[in-house]
Amino acid sequence: MQYKTNLLGPVVPIYLTLTISAFIGIVDVCLAGRIGENVQAGVGLADQFLFFAALLGMGLSSGVASCVARAIGARQYDLARQYIKEGILLSAFLGMLSALIATTVAPLILPLFSSSAISLPASHYLLLCAPGNLPYSIVICQTAALRAIGSARLGVFQWLIITATSTLPPLIAGHFFPDTKACTLEIIAVSWDVGAFVGAAAGAYFLKAGLSSFEADFGPSDLLFTNARRRMRELVMIGLPVAATEACWILSNFLIYGLLGSMDSAANAQAAWTIRLKVDEIACTTPLLALSLTAQTICGHKIGAKDLDGARKATQSIVLCSLLLMTVVASAIALLADPIARSLSTSTTTITLTKPLLYASLSILPMMSVYMTIFGALEGAGYTRMPMLAIIGGLFGIRFPLAWLLSGTLGQGMTGIITAVCLSHAAVLVAAIALYKQRSWEHWHAEHVPAS
Repeated sequence: MQYKTNLLGPVVPIYLTLTISAFIGIVDVCLAGRIGENVQAGVGLADQFLFFAALLGMGLSSGVASCVARAIGARQYDLARQYIKEGILLSAFLGMLSALIATTVAPLILPLFSSSAISLPASHYLLLCAPGNLPYSIVICQTAALRAIGSARLGVFQWLIITATSTLPPLIAGHFFPDTKACTLEIIAVSWDVGAFVGAAAGAYFLKAGLSSFEADFGPSDLLFTNARRRMRELVMIGLPVAATEACWILSNFLIYGLLGSMDSAANAQAAWTIRLKVDEIACTTPLLALSLTAQTICGHKIGAKDLDGARKATQSIVLCSLLLMTVVASAIALLADPIARSLSTSTTTITLTKPLLYASLSILPMMSVYMTIFGALEGAGYTRMPMLAIIGGLFGIRFPLAWLLSGTLGQGMTGIITAVCLSHAAVLVAAIALYKQRSWEHWHAEHVPAS
């Protein structure tokens, strides 16, 4: 069987997968908001630490997606199977490591980014959710592998199972048993842990089903075994820059939380930033990631098949689709900023601070649409170092220093932070376009062929 790529075929299942997974966070924030502003801000802050602890596993999943996609494109199906097996083994190890970090190191750092009223519920939530980082690391590796072999639709079912298991218990408890409000945070966290373990088991079944259509073709099994160290090294070397890139985004959010914590109405400002992150996650980041991961998968397949011109044209087409889509989404968010803010908070101060953050989408989202798609194509080629450096420069060379200067020293508050965020996105966009024009696709293929 030869795998054939369809330019935008993977977008819908990838988008559904990301939307379903983001729904978990939306439910958690809404339920936490019913308890109080401090708990809502604490859950948002703790989520950043949980994601930070899982970064190596998230980066590894990009390495798995890139390597498996190029192996599938080259019709080396046994090689793809080996990449998946070794990726899952590495993800299990990294999942245990991230759970350990979340339970030991993160609670000690939380007070640096928030007041005691926020850090206490955040720390409690963090400790309860930490065990779920082990299966979560495996799940994101499985989902990436399903996408790379052309079975992204099975990833949708995997995340439907996780979401149902994670969200139904707290929703049912909150609706039918009002007396459980005092332990809502515990129900949310434990349900997530159970959902992640169930999702990992479902992912193993779906992977077996997805791989069944690819015949054995590679040759002697001892050759695959001999090259295991090389393949694992490739997974790690591609994945590490992606993990570092994600770390930069999360660390940037930590620093913004810290700046907001020094403002008047700190809890409201941090709650507003939490709402903005969640709106971005489901309405903006989700479709952008879907298009970026589609570019990653298709470019991986085409480069593996040595169709370099096809990879280039696919990237350009997806960039255009992404730009058009995000222009529409940004306009909708700006128009609906007031009802969105009111639906996610009952505090007048929080609503007032949230709306300008949502209005900024008009300038931010079109820029993100272009550079995230370009970076996705580069990841599919196994080229992840320069995107990482572009993100680092934008966030820590421009965003945080400028936000600190404008919001604190010059006293512009939330307006200063919004200005800094917009300018940092503009800088990353310029870097992405320059990188795309200067980098040779032929060089990518020569540098990142599937290991055999």
